[in-house]
Amino acid sequence: MSGDAVGLPAELARLGWGAERLAALRQEQMNKRLPWPFPVDLEARRELGFARFDALLAEVRKQRPGRDFPVGARPSGASAQRRRASAAGGQAAPLG
Repeated sequence: MSGDAVGLPAELARLGWGAERLAALRQEQMNKRLPWPFPVDLEARRELGFARFDALLAEVRKQRPGRDFPVGARPSGASAQRRRASAAGGQAAPLG
């Protein structure tokens, strides 16, 4: 894997993880009430390299803000309240 956030979708598709397969995996996880996104296996992170993996993940999150959760899903709890407050410029954003 190249470690290039811009080329990540093409790289994932080349490895057999295109958008359709990822969407199916996400739906399967949600149907089982398991976390999404789920933790990445330690061996996969070692293969890419921890620093490269963390940098790539940070870059993808920066390019696609607010996409950590499936469309229509909202995180709950204190961390979600902080995230909504931050997005609303310090004011708690309403749920819904």
